[in-house]
Amino acid sequence: MGLCHRLELSNADVIFLRTQTNSGVTNGLQIIADSDKEDQTKLLFDSDKDNENITSFLNLIDYLRVNSKMDVRGLFSQIFEAGFRYFVHADTEFPSLSTEGITVSPGTRVYSGISPIRYLLLPEEHWGNCTEEWPKNLQNVNMTYSSAKCKSLCKAKYFYDLCGCSPFIFNVKEGL
Repeated sequence: MGLCHRLELSNADVIFLRTQTNSGVTNGLQIIADSDKEDQTKLLFDSDKDNENITSFLNLIDYLRVNSKMDVRGLFSQIFEAGFRYFVHADTEFPSLSTEGITVSPGTRVYSGISPIRYLLLPEEHWGNCTEEWPKNLQNVNMTYSSAKCKSLCKAKYFYDLCGCSPFIFNVKEGL
């Protein structure tokens, strides 16, 4: 778990922070973050027992005749995930921490371009032939209906009817 910071630059007192006027790497928001990874791993090895475990592990490496002597402290530090995640979202939305955003490892640079997407829906009477049920040729499907699932299953059925198989990305049962 880490710290979460929220930047609401659209409400900034300084006008040029509210919006980016030019595109490109040198124009826009730049954040420099330090993960303090050295401090995190140092805390793992403060007791004598930890040093005994490291010595035992190094002896095991010698016994197994592993050619490379590695820094065990670096090896054990991998149980922690170090890095940063960032999200760009509207004030009214809450980001899904496990699926959205961009992850950045320590010691790396990331450049991101962001474009807003705004959906304007037609009035309900012009929505077309939306449905809450599976199409007749997919009635034997035993899962809750959704538009995304319907699109995937229809594509899977198309491929199955065409060549007797379906790309694995559709992840559907045989025989559709």
